[in-house]
Amino acid sequence: MLQHEIGGVSDITLFDEYEQVYPNCSFNFEISRVNGMVFINSLDSPYYKKDNNNYVDVKWVKGVPYATQLNGERVTIIGVHCFGLQKTYIRKLYKGKNWFAVRLVYFWKISVFKMIFDRIRGRR
Repeated sequence: MLQHEIGGVSDITLFDEYEQVYPNCSFNFEISRVNGMVFINSLDSPYYKKDNNNYVDVKWVKGVPYATQLNGERVTIIGVHCFGLQKTYIRKLYKGKNWFAVRLVYFWKISVFKMIFDRIRGRR
């Protein structure tokens, strides 16, 4: 195990260490269904149909999220784990209270206008 001066251990650190020790071993972290519903551990899960962004195609029907498995079965989603660059996709998945404001804030935070405005105000 590596020793570092600062920081901690995350799930990704653990997976990286595991892969270094067991390079030819793979594992599956998909969680079994809970009362017929699924938890998707990654938006690039190979078990579901994908959208144009190559992420799990999440559809909302009457306020409930669904995904379609490769066998064509539609399942209710009880949670999605977004990691790394997938976190930017959260704004598209969120359908709760004030969803429009959430998207608006996100677009402002990544906009060129905010960057220019921050420079004028002396922020970086």
